[in-house]
Amino acid sequence: MKYKHRALLYNFICFAAIFILARAALHYFLPGYNFWTAVISAVIAMVLAPKFIVVKTASGEKLFVKWLFSSPKEIK
Repeated sequence: MKYKHRALLYNFICFAAIFILARAALHYFLPGYNFWTAVISAVIAMVLAPKFIVVKTASGEKLFVKWLFSSPKEIK
């Protein structure tokens, strides 16, 4: 699998997991507000989800992850 595809898949999985958890938690505390819980959950997921990027270097492509609480780190 190409690194671009792997980064896209990892980004989606992390965003979806955090979105579902945030939506469930917000829906528990704010029942009945479906649209706003979805919007707030999406914002929370965009901020908290780690970002996976592919960088082209002289030695080839490398996959990096950047998270809110850490500096960029090489994965493979």
